[in-house]
Amino acid sequence: MEVNAFDRYHPSNRDLQGWLENPSLFGDMTDRKEAIMSIFRNVQSVSEYENVMQRIKERIDDNKINWRDGEGKVLEFLALGERRLPTPFSTHYDRELIFLYERLREVASIGTEVVVNDSRAYSGQRATAWEFRKPCMNATQCLFDGYSSYA
Repeated sequence: MEVNAFDRYHPSNRDLQGWLENPSLFGDMTDRKEAIMSIFRNVQSVSEYENVMQRIKERIDDNKINWRDGEGKVLEFLALGERRLPTPFSTHYDRELIFLYERLREVASIGTEVVVNDSRAYSGQRATAWEFRKPCMNATQCLFDGYSSYA
């Protein structure tokens, strides 16, 4: 998310492919913003989101920052060069990230597959997979019929 004057205007920071389908060409650094959004689309819970935001800083070390401060930095970057622009000229990723956070579960699902959090599969997942607590839910783990007496 570090930015200098060169980054804002360099053509490699803009995604020219698929412009007719998604004309977000005019926003600043759309490829970088898309990379950030793809990370957050895989976050499964509020606590995971906050954990990621605590690590938004210039140097990698053990110290964490307040997750709201990290979120502010990400939102500022996502809105860079796109504030108050209409939809064809803006990605609106800053608003999308806020909406994404509001949709997240408090706790991630247990025993379910990880799916992107803006999908119908995510919103339809159960808190715990129905077969999660059942012994030998995977047939390859059941080596003999008497598994229940040893569980």
